[in-house]
Amino acid sequence: MLEREEGLKEEMRKHKRRFTTMNIATLNKIIEDFSHLPLDDKEYAVEVIRKQLIEAKRVAIAKRAKEAMTNLRKGNSKIGDIKELYKDLESD
Repeated sequence: MLEREEGLKEEMRKHKRRFTTMNIATLNKIIEDFSHLPLDDKEYAVEVIRKQLIEAKRVAIAKRAKEAMTNLRKGNSKIGDIKELYKDLESD
């Protein structure tokens, strides 16, 4: 278990993610429990997690789109092509 935790910590460092000790312990428990599941259950769990990740990304995109529209309405952002963007940046 300690070896797996060290490997996980190294992977997190590579990806420059910040995890608390609590998160590492929780993630290790999930990985450990997952490793004991039968193959069919593992496949099902992966599919559920994949769908949840897709949905989380959709929610994040929708939130960002809403923020962008709010900024556009408030005049905090502009619409234009790349030439207009460069022209606007050069004028600042």
